[in-house]
Order: sequence, then C-alpha cells, then structure tokens
Amino acid sequence: MSEGVRIAVATFATAPGGLEHRLAELPPRWRDAAPPGAARAAYIASRWLLWRTAPEGVTAASSPLSRHSGPPWWSLSHTTGLAACIWSPQGRCGVDIERSDRAARHREVARRYFATTEADWLLSLPEDAQRDAFLGLWTRKEAVIKALGA
Repeated sequence: MSEGVRIAVATFATAPGGLEHRLAELPPRWRDAAPPGAARAAYIASRWLLWRTAPEGVTAASSPLSRHSGPPWWSLSHTTGLAACIWSPQGRCGVDIERSDRAARHREVARRYFATTEADWLLSLPEDAQRDAFLGLWTRKEAVIKALGA
C-alpha cells in the first residue's frame, strides 16, 4: 500500500436512533447534509468513519466535501450494515464495498454494464461461482469509477 493511505471498514446498526450520537461528532456541513429516511444510517456511518480516520490536519473548518477537491483525496462506500472509506495524500482513490450475500441480477447486469469479454467470461463460469465473481468484478469497477470521478 502507498505511504500515507488510510483504509477503514466498519459495521453499523441501521436502527435510526443508533447513530444519532455519531452525527453530532461530524462537521456542521456534513451534519446539515444528512438525509432523512432509509439513507440516513448509511450516510451517518460512512461520514463518521471517514471523519474518524481523517489524516492529521483535516479539521472541521477544512473538511473536504468533494472527494476530488485536492489532497487529501478520499472515497466512501456503504452497503447494508457496512461502511468503508479510503484517504490518500497522493492522488485520487476509490473504494467500493458490497455484501457477499447481496442478491444481484448478475447475468442481467453483466450483459448491460460489462464489456462483452467480461460478461462472456463471467457467464462461462460454473453457475455457483458466477455471483462471487460478479461481485468481485463489480466492486473493482466501482472503485475505479470513483477514483476517476465518473
């Protein structure tokens, strides 16, 4: 791993009241942006993880709202009950996290979003290996897309 890169993964409870104390620890701009409803727990957990792992020198006044605003660069990901973040002083970065038990329409998605050679490879695998292979390729692609800012 490159020098100065920080990576963190955490589990979190999705109960709405369980993370409200963490919301109070966030910079005001992040607190004010917390959405209502189902997305609230994931937002709070991922931003809290990002904030708790921030490199030295990142303060509430300088907290980056844009992952591509300059050093240090960062990326977030969350899925049901899990959050991940990465910080990099050296350049754009990307992270993605998915639950391995996630129900995915992998054949459909692969044919629509993957290159033909990737989809053909995936669908040539034994049926019981396809979902795990799909999730591995999907998370790598998502992380690269985030790092590129697309």
